Amino acid sequence: MANLIDRVKNILFTPKTEWPVIEAEANSIGGIYSGYVIPLALVFSAAMLLAFGVFGISMGPLSMKIGFGAALMQSIMMFVMMLLMVFVAAWIINALAPSFD
Repeated sequence: MANLIDRVKNILFTPKTEWPVIEAEANSIGGIYSGYVIPLALVFSAAMLLAFGVFGISMGPLSMKIGFGAALMQSIMMFVMMLLMVFVAAWIINALAPSFD
């Protein structure tokens, strides 16, 4: 997990030095998903579960707390959607990449 955190920090703060390091690595789709996409999606889903199930939702002056079961279902659905969104984004980027060399 520390390697993942360091990788995210390096991509955000020093991308010019980090992208050549990433390019030199040989990764498969499964390796990228298991090493990066799934852990990051799980962190977000867990935070969403905590926020909705424990603290509730606030929209301006209104706030409400949903049940734990509904919050769990929402976080699971968001986890699956994030995995699909990464796949679709990668597919689009791969399709457009030849036009940008």
